[in-house]
Amino acid sequence: GALMHVGGYLGVWAVLTRRAGFVDLPLWKTSAIIAVAANGNSFFDTAALLSSMHNFPMETGTVAGLLKSYLGLSSALFAQLYAVLVPAQAENRAARFVMLCAVGGGAVAVSMTPFIVKVGNNGGNNGGNNGGNN
Repeated sequence: GALMHVGGYLGVWAVLTRRAGFVDLPLWKTSAIIAVAANGNSFFDTAALLSSMHNFPMETGTVAGLLKSYLGLSSALFAQLYAVLVPAQAENRAARFVMLCAVGGGAVAVSMTPFIVKVGNNGGNNGGNNGGNN
């Protein structure tokens, strides 16, 4: 997921900056690059979500809510970092933001991967409120 995220956003950056091989791409190719970038983020988000739900089977709603709220907070954090790091008069600001998303998001995903682990066995509980009795 992290590789898809970085590769996809680097592809979007290449389209925005008109790098060699990315000039005047057809719409379907540009859409495919954007889809790879967006789905890469979803893959590592899902890995964190499922591992956390496995570790806290009786609190799946709370876990999902917290992780999704952290995703929203990280978007706000990226926007603030962008506002601070990229001057308002900078050339090609959109491309710089996409590069920040590619490098920052990929770095966070790779550096946090060791912390996403399943702990123990949940005893067959599927996360429902029936105490594991199916």
